[in-house]
Amino acid sequence: MSRYKNNKPKGWVGIYRSIIDWEWFDDAVTFKIYMYCILRANYENSEWRGVNIERGQFWTSLDTLSKETNFTIKQVRTSLKKLEKSKNVAIK
Repeated sequence: MSRYKNNKPKGWVGIYRSIIDWEWFDDAVTFKIYMYCILRANYENSEWRGVNIERGQFWTSLDTLSKETNFTIKQVRTSLKKLEKSKNVAIK
């Protein structure tokens, strides 16, 4: 079940064309996971199940990321490790 009304996310995201020069651009799995994270991130502070989720953050799991991106949990975990190591994402 999608968290979005009518299965459509709200708002928009601007992406610079220079993203094609980004170190993970040619890694299809990592690039898709990164874009997924950008698109899912909150655009304003909110609360979910008593947890404050700030702008730029979102609540998920490896299982959810795997199902919603059609990658294995191992692929998701590997890509998140790459993005975390290169300081493109932070994981709590």
